Amino acid sequence: MTKAHLKDGAIDHAIKFFTEEVSKLGNLKKKREDILIALFDSVYGDVQSADANLTYEAYKEKYIDTILLSQNLIRETYSVT
Repeated sequence: MTKAHLKDGAIDHAIKFFTEEVSKLGNLKKKREDILIALFDSVYGDVQSADANLTYEAYKEKYIDTILLSQNLIRETYSVT
């Protein structure tokens, strides 16, 4: 789309569109990192935390939910680009 706007002569709009799309990609990357950090903390977090006493089934549910969310974020990234 940026290229199309540039060819049409709408340089300001092309730059605005480009920066918005790059910002979206950055937000998706941040979400992925937050998910991985949350998963790590829930499994290997502080011994005193409530999450440190996860059962295998609870861990499995969190892990599967995280993987599904990560896959959705990857699909969103590819659809944006």
